[in-house]
Amino acid sequence: MADIPASNWNETDTSNTTAAPDGAPEGMAPSGINNVLRAHQGAVKRWYKWTTPATTGGTSTAYTLSYTVAPGALVDNMTHLVQFNAANGLNPTLNINALGALPLHFYCGGSWAAMPANMLGANQIVEVAYHSSSGAYRCLDLDPVLSQSVSGVAVIDFTGLPSNVNHLEIDFEVRLSTNNVGVSLRTYGADGVLDSGASDYSAWGTVIKSDNSTAVGGATASSANLGSEASNGSVGYGGRLTAQNIQAATSTKFQTHVSYLNQAGSLGVDVVGTAIRNEADRITGFRLFPSGGTFTGRCNVRMS
Repeated sequence: MADIPASNWNETDTSNTTAAPDGAPEGMAPSGINNVLRAHQGAVKRWYKWTTPATTGGTSTAYTLSYTVAPGALVDNMTHLVQFNAANGLNPTLNINALGALPLHFYCGGSWAAMPANMLGANQIVEVAYHSSSGAYRCLDLDPVLSQSVSGVAVIDFTGLPSNVNHLEIDFEVRLSTNNVGVSLRTYGADGVLDSGASDYSAWGTVIKSDNSTAVGGATASSANLGSEASNGSVGYGGRLTAQNIQAATSTKFQTHVSYLNQAGSLGVDVVGTAIRNEADRITGFRLFPSGGTFTGRCNVRMS
């Protein structure tokens, strides 16, 4: 059995002279003609199945995919259209018909890398291409965005950011379970450990109140404060954070813009500032967390 990408099928018509059913040599026996036709029909049908969405099984870090007739072998650049059955965990793999569990890679910042968690959503359809020299499936035209929807959690974590990510744009909208709490940011360093020491952060910002008065301040603490005295309930707490050059061995700044209502539910507050991370190494992730209670909402992270 041969598939269309197989090396014994040639794109030059006159070069397909191997013995039936893989080719049609000059003077072939009449009994071989139907074998060639059947082989071509089967190969075209298998190719068609690869180009229509097929749903994976397995787990969020070890996806499996099974076709009724397995591909003959892994061939460089062969593609499949895949519908993933679950949101992915860190460094997921895909194994098609037991041909081998290979890592799923995504393109960002000029290179390919293993996929961080929360990049693939449940039932998302992605075209993947086998890349023989890296031994991986490359996800084609995949938007480099991580997403989490959470309910009643104490932290929102995004970890395992690979070295091809240089810039982050973070948008979040959450509700808090507890009144009069703040929301804070911590980062994960090159060692994958959460930065939480008393000298890891210096947060500077400007608070603009509803009466147009302002307050400017800074502090060194175990996390960067994105706002305080937020209200619970349905009023929500939203913000946008950006971080640049996260792979550099320098202190990394998070530009912040956050809005919320205070515990009285009446005072609109905007916070625009810079949360400075004092650790001089690369960032591999970040954490958002309230000073009390839990989060419910959504956070999206665009990588570049």
